Amino acid sequence: MFATLDPDAFADRFGRWMAAACEATGLTHIAIDGKSARSSPRDTFTGCFHRVNAWAVENRVLMGARAVPEGGHEITTLPDLLGALDLAGAVVTIDAAGCQKAVVEQIRRQGGEYVVCVKGNQRSLRDAVVAVFDRAADVAFAGCAMFGSEGAGHGREEGR
Repeated sequence: MFATLDPDAFADRFGRWMAAACEATGLTHIAIDGKSARSSPRDTFTGCFHRVNAWAVENRVLMGARAVPEGGHEITTLPDLLGALDLAGAVVTIDAAGCQKAVVEQIRRQGGEYVVCVKGNQRSLRDAVVAVFDRAADVAFAGCAMFGSEGAGHGREEGR
Protein backbone atom coordinates (compact mmCIF):
# COMPACT_ATOMS: atom_id res chain seq x y z
CA MET A 1 0.00 0.00 0.00
CA PHE A 2 2.76 2.50 0.94
CA ALA A 3 4.42 2.03 -2.46
CA THR A 4 1.34 3.52 -4.15
CA LEU A 5 1.37 6.71 -2.03
CA ASP A 6 2.94 9.97 -3.19
CA PRO A 7 5.92 10.25 -0.78
CA ASP A 8 5.76 14.06 -0.46
CA ALA A 9 1.98 14.09 0.06
CA PHE A 10 2.32 11.36 2.69
CA ALA A 11 5.15 13.28 4.38
CA ASP A 12 2.99 16.43 4.46
CA ARG A 13 0.02 14.68 6.08
CA PHE A 14 2.22 12.74 8.48
CA GLY A 15 4.09 15.90 9.45
CA ARG A 16 0.85 17.79 10.14
CA TRP A 17 -0.47 14.92 12.22
CA MET A 18 2.75 14.72 14.23
CA ALA A 19 2.80 18.51 14.71
CA ALA A 20 -0.69 18.36 16.17
CA ALA A 21 0.27 15.43 18.40
CA CYS A 22 3.41 17.22 19.65
CA GLU A 23 1.77 20.59 20.26
CA ALA A 24 0.61 19.57 23.74
CA THR A 25 4.19 18.69 24.73
CA GLY A 26 5.59 22.18 24.08
CA LEU A 27 7.80 21.25 21.13
CA THR A 28 10.65 23.73 20.85
CA HIS A 29 13.49 22.17 18.84
CA ILE A 30 13.28 21.03 15.24
CA ALA A 31 16.51 19.71 13.71
CA ILE A 32 16.79 19.76 9.91
CA ASP A 33 19.32 17.46 8.28
CA GLY A 34 19.88 15.65 5.01
CA LYS A 35 20.72 11.99 4.60
CA SER A 36 22.01 10.09 1.58
CA ALA A 37 21.40 6.47 0.64
CA ARG A 38 24.79 5.74 -0.90
CA SER A 39 23.67 2.55 -2.64
CA SER A 40 20.91 4.34 -4.59
CA PRO A 41 22.49 6.20 -7.54
CA ARG A 42 20.59 9.36 -8.52
CA ASP A 43 21.33 12.65 -10.23
CA THR A 44 21.54 14.72 -7.03
CA PHE A 45 24.37 16.75 -5.54
CA THR A 46 25.49 13.69 -3.55
CA GLY A 47 25.21 11.35 -6.55
CA CYS A 48 22.61 9.20 -4.80
CA PHE A 49 19.11 9.29 -3.32
CA HIS A 50 19.02 12.12 -0.79
CA ARG A 51 16.28 13.21 1.65
CA VAL A 52 16.00 16.23 3.90
CA ASN A 53 14.31 15.48 7.23
CA ALA A 54 12.77 17.59 9.99
CA TRP A 55 13.17 15.91 13.39
CA ALA A 56 11.31 16.91 16.57
CA VAL A 57 14.19 16.49 19.00
CA GLU A 58 12.38 16.32 22.35
CA ASN A 59 9.70 14.00 21.01
CA ARG A 60 12.05 11.93 18.87
CA VAL A 61 9.68 11.87 15.91
CA LEU A 62 10.02 12.72 12.25
CA MET A 63 7.98 15.86 11.52
CA GLY A 64 8.48 15.86 7.76
CA ALA A 65 10.77 14.78 4.95
CA ARG A 66 11.41 15.70 1.33
CA ALA A 67 13.32 13.85 -1.36
CA VAL A 68 15.88 15.96 -3.22
CA PRO A 69 14.68 15.89 -6.84
CA GLU A 70 16.82 14.65 -9.72
CA GLY A 71 19.37 17.33 -10.54
CA GLY A 72 18.57 19.04 -7.25
CA HIS A 73 20.32 20.08 -4.09
CA GLU A 74 19.42 20.08 -0.40
CA ILE A 75 19.28 23.90 -0.38
CA THR A 76 16.52 23.95 -3.00
CA THR A 77 14.50 21.37 -1.07
CA LEU A 78 14.56 23.20 2.29
CA PRO A 79 11.86 25.83 1.51
CA ASP A 80 9.29 23.17 0.62
CA LEU A 81 10.03 21.14 3.76
CA LEU A 82 9.97 24.21 6.03
CA GLY A 83 6.72 25.39 4.41
CA ALA A 84 4.98 22.20 5.53
CA LEU A 85 5.90 22.80 9.19
CA ASP A 86 4.37 24.96 11.90
CA LEU A 87 7.44 26.79 13.19
CA ALA A 88 5.69 29.12 15.64
CA GLY A 89 7.65 28.93 18.89
CA ALA A 90 10.22 26.50 17.48
CA VAL A 91 13.99 26.78 17.31
CA VAL A 92 15.14 25.30 14.01
CA THR A 93 18.71 24.03 13.76
CA ILE A 94 20.28 23.44 10.35
CA ASP A 95 23.81 22.64 9.23
CA ALA A 96 25.71 24.90 6.83
CA ALA A 97 23.39 23.99 3.93
CA GLY A 98 20.69 26.04 5.66
CA CYS A 99 22.89 29.09 6.16
CA GLN A 100 21.08 31.01 3.41
CA LYS A 101 19.28 34.35 3.70
CA ALA A 102 16.11 32.97 2.12
CA VAL A 103 16.02 30.00 4.50
CA VAL A 104 16.41 32.02 7.71
CA GLU A 105 13.95 34.65 6.46
CA GLN A 106 11.39 31.90 5.83
CA ILE A 107 11.89 30.48 9.32
CA ARG A 108 11.33 33.96 10.82
CA ARG A 109 8.23 34.59 8.63
CA GLN A 110 6.79 31.32 9.91
CA GLY A 111 7.30 32.39 13.53
CA GLY A 112 10.43 30.39 14.33
CA GLU A 113 13.93 31.13 15.54
CA TYR A 114 17.03 29.56 14.02
CA VAL A 115 20.55 28.35 14.68
CA VAL A 116 22.67 27.75 11.58
CA CYS A 117 26.28 26.69 11.05
CA VAL A 118 28.75 28.92 9.27
CA LYS A 119 31.62 27.21 7.48
CA GLY A 120 34.90 28.47 6.07
CA ASN A 121 33.57 28.41 2.51
CA GLN A 122 31.31 31.34 3.49
CA ARG A 123 34.36 33.49 4.14
CA SER A 124 32.74 36.96 4.50
CA LEU A 125 30.03 35.71 6.84
CA ARG A 126 32.47 33.59 8.84
CA ASP A 127 34.86 36.54 9.22
CA ALA A 128 31.97 38.77 10.37
CA VAL A 129 30.91 36.23 13.01
CA VAL A 130 34.51 35.83 14.23
CA ALA A 131 34.85 39.64 14.45
CA VAL A 132 31.75 39.90 16.66
CA PHE A 133 33.14 37.31 19.06
CA ASP A 134 36.58 38.93 19.01
CA ARG A 135 35.05 42.30 19.98
CA ALA A 136 33.01 40.67 22.75
CA ALA A 137 36.09 38.83 24.03
CA ASP A 138 38.04 42.12 24.15
CA VAL A 139 35.62 43.31 26.86
CA ALA A 140 35.36 39.89 28.57
CA PHE A 141 31.83 39.44 27.16
CA ALA A 142 30.55 42.27 29.38
CA GLY A 143 26.76 42.39 29.45
CA CYS A 144 26.39 38.84 28.14
CA ALA A 145 24.68 36.25 30.31
CA MET A 146 27.02 33.27 30.44
CA PHE A 147 26.32 29.58 30.88
CA GLY A 148 28.54 26.56 30.39
CA SER A 149 28.25 22.81 30.70
CA GLU A 150 30.55 19.81 30.45
CA GLY A 151 29.52 16.33 29.49
CA ALA A 152 29.88 13.43 27.12
CA GLY A 153 27.85 12.76 24.03
CA HIS A 154 28.14 11.12 20.64
CA GLY A 155 31.24 9.26 21.79
CA ARG A 156 33.22 12.36 22.78
CA GLU A 157 33.71 14.87 25.57
CA GLU A 158 31.65 18.04 25.13
CA GLY A 159 32.18 21.51 26.56
CA ARG A 160 29.51 24.11 25.87
